Amino acid sequence: MGLTDKVEMLVPTFCVFLVIKTSSDMKGKKISAVDKVIKEFITEVKRIISKNADIATRIAALEFSTGARWITSSGHILAEKFVWNSPYCSGNIDFGAACNAKILVNFIDSSYHNFYD
Repeated sequence: MGLTDKVEMLVPTFCVFLVIKTSSDMKGKKISAVDKVIKEFITEVKRIISKNADIATRIAALEFSTGARWITSSGHILAEKFVWNSPYCSGNIDFGAACNAKILVNFIDSSYHNFYD
């Protein structure tokens, strides 16, 4: 191997999972506080990423109330492309749905192959 040969290097990747309660009891000040913290968190993550190109960061966001739903429907996405939109709060608390192994297994299985894309 010479000095001009290209070498493929895998960039270390980590995934941040956001699990957000969006039941009706979160309306008002509670969801506003969550919004503020997530916006600040995303801003800080993007700032850190801009200074550390040797690490890839992905975000997966799940909201739960009556049932659970991936906000990042295409799977985890690069943090640089993540856009936070304030969720609508309604329904009952269903933390069991957020912890449902089937949801997590399906998510991980469907997105694992695209982790380095």
